[in-house]
Amino acid sequence: MNWLAHLYLSEPEVEFRVGNLLPDWVGPWEMVGLAEGFQRGIARHRRIDAFTDAHPVVRREVGTALLLVDPDDPSVVLRNVWMAAS
Repeated sequence: MNWLAHLYLSEPEVEFRVGNLLPDWVGPWEMVGLAEGFQRGIARHRRIDAFTDAHPVVRREVGTALLLVDPDDPSVVLRNVWMAAS
């Protein structure tokens, strides 16, 4: 879902969209010197992440999540278990 949100909030240019996904895949040293379109996408990615990470709902829910290993399903190593009442 994270990638879909980043793409939804992207500009229509290919470089911008790729740049908006890059920070989840490569380190900052690998993004140095990329074209301006990529750099604008990278900047948008960082603004989106900063906004969502600071949002009170996200902060509350992350605080109530447990990560569990599922030994019966090796294809899914981590699962989120939400403890908050709906």
